[in-house]
Amino acid sequence: SHNLVVLGRDADEMALAANRLIASGGGMALSQQGKILAHVAMPIAGMLSDLPAPELARQFRQLRDLSAEVADWEPPYRVFKAIEGTCLACNAGPHLTDLGLTDGSTRQIVEPLIDCREIPEHTEHNNNHQGA
Repeated sequence: SHNLVVLGRDADEMALAANRLIASGGGMALSQQGKILAHVAMPIAGMLSDLPAPELARQFRQLRDLSAEVADWEPPYRVFKAIEGTCLACNAGPHLTDLGLTDGSTRQIVEPLIDCREIPEHTEHNNNHQGA
């Protein structure tokens, strides 16, 4: 994501993870009970790592495995990645950004509420079956 995205239930845990990411220049972090359980630093533009591939893979495996222990979602790591992807405003579709909900294809900020309207009955279908 191009912005800091923090998910959690406890403000202190979220702040701990967010501060670790800020200090490392980006990446992913998992905290619980006042400790950082896993951290993958991505200091290049906040989205890329400068680690050798085997070490980066080890850190991602650790993050994935520990995520499964603390999250209620199945599979938790994919959920984290999906939520992270919803914040990539450069992609088409709606995305959460620091400016609000945006539409990547129109580059506009959109209202977060959906206008619900009744759909009128299909008039042609109704007209063909009336008065027979």
